[in-house]
Amino acid sequence: MQLARVIPTALVVALMACALLVPIPANATPKPTIAVSYFENNTGDDQYSPLARGLADMLITDLSSIAGAQIVERAKLNLLLDEIELSKSPFIDPATAVKMGRGLGARYIITGSFVSMEPKMRIDARIIDVTTGKIVHSAQVEGPVSEFFLLEKELALTLTEGIGIKLSAKENAKLGRVATDSFEAFSAWSKGLEAIDRGQIE
Repeated sequence: MQLARVIPTALVVALMACALLVPIPANATPKPTIAVSYFENNTGDDQYSPLARGLADMLITDLSSIAGAQIVERAKLNLLLDEIELSKSPFIDPATAVKMGRGLGARYIITGSFVSMEPKMRIDARIIDVTTGKIVHSAQVEGPVSEFFLLEKELALTLTEGIGIKLSAKENAKLGRVATDSFEAFSAWSKGLEAIDRGQIE
């Protein structure tokens, strides 16, 4: 009976020792957690304000398809914005962005703005390292409004490069795929997101 007890114990100890000896892959680095804040409407026209949510949501959706990153859900962003009373604020400065990033448990937070619409639109974005508060990458895309979806895809690809995420060929192809070219549909969808966030379900 004593021998029967000793053998399993010795086996467990041996297995634990073997596990400790197994080398950890050099590339086994933790995925960076990324939050995307709502973009600022700097066009001077309030009719484009809902696009702030729509653009951020599109980036969240696209970046979520990347295996090398963990993306914070928009619902969590809304909860934090309500908590720090920024849900109606038109501007998020770098210090506030860092505060948001920490509250969301993110390593990086993406902020930005769109500054023109007709005949061309320009989207500016920056990546802030929440641990240091420094801007680690800035990006800008510009083109006709009719090419908005291509601009968003270009911005998403540029941002992943800025964080140092390497995409597989499949991820690169998926991220570059455009599902629609209707800017009017995107605008209506953005207005719907804003209405839902404000509790205007009807």
